[in-house]
Amino acid sequence: MHPILRYTAAALLTGAIPLTASAMSRKPECTVRFHMEVRATEKDPFSIPVKLQNPPRQIFMESTASISERQIQAIHVFPANDGTWGCLFKLDDSGRLTLSNLSASNRGRTLVVYVGSDKITRQVIDIFIDRPVNDGMIPIMRGLTYPETELLKKKFPVAIKPTDKP
Repeated sequence: MHPILRYTAAALLTGAIPLTASAMSRKPECTVRFHMEVRATEKDPFSIPVKLQNPPRQIFMESTASISERQIQAIHVFPANDGTWGCLFKLDDSGRLTLSNLSASNRGRTLVVYVGSDKITRQVIDIFIDRPVNDGMIPIMRGLTYPETELLKKKFPVAIKPTDKP
């Protein structure tokens, strides 16, 4: 047996690394997931059908998120014109690189955004990719509810607007 496996097995058996079912299955308090659209003709086995809201249409998207809350470095929440809320997500270096690659290679496709709590996850908006994005910023211009923005502000650092004074 490899020495690393031997030490890991010993740690698990002695309880040095506790694993409980409740700790493993606990749903995160706040999730933000960005899923990439895939073409129906590509027959990707890891894609799922989804109905977009505005405009209503049926697409296929990757079942796993391309970008998630783990890559969000900071946020800026703002009121939208339609009475909902918007949010600007600043990504870390890993997220910025992923977004740059996705946006460069998927022009004309859609990025579907889901926000969730420990109780519900819902589709917020879909973003049409019309150009490469290299700054690591993803704007959601509308669609968030006030409770969702409060949850986001608890989870992520709030970025200072450029017009704010320190």
